[in-house]
Amino acid sequence: MLTAFDRGYPVEGHQRRDVLERLGQLYTSLQQYGDAVVIYERLVGAVDRPYSRFRLAVAAGLDGDYGRAIQLLETVRAERPDAVVVHSKLRWAHALNGNDRLALSFYNQALALDAFDLFSLFELGKYYFMVGDRRRAREYPERVMDADKLGFYGDRVRELTNPTA
Repeated sequence: MLTAFDRGYPVEGHQRRDVLERLGQLYTSLQQYGDAVVIYERLVGAVDRPYSRFRLAVAAGLDGDYGRAIQLLETVRAERPDAVVVHSKLRWAHALNGNDRLALSFYNQALALDAFDLFSLFELGKYYFMVGDRRRAREYPERVMDADKLGFYGDRVRELTNPTA
């Protein structure tokens, strides 16, 4: 299908965007991250907007290019400073890039934007559990359990705080 686009087949801009987004999502779900990066690069070339760059950043990070993921996420954060998910992904990229201190700051920034961001609460609890900060290792899982109305994180918190059960 992309070959038809490349040969000049007439399509509306939104059609090209939809095809590229879906193909990128497909490659990501199939864990073919290099292919997803190529597709999302095309998407950014066709429609340079924060969402396109965000998707490219996630694919680049999944492909192991954390520096590029961080760079792209920073451009998105500059345009969308209130997007909690961008702060969470920056944390993820910095942690995988070996900068735990900076990663922790992004968790805290995400919580400043949304005090009930379960992902950030859980990850901070996990971090403090691993480093042995008992007070915080109790505080964050308790906050997760209080805020987790759907129960998604409940089992994960119990597994973290009671690994032998």
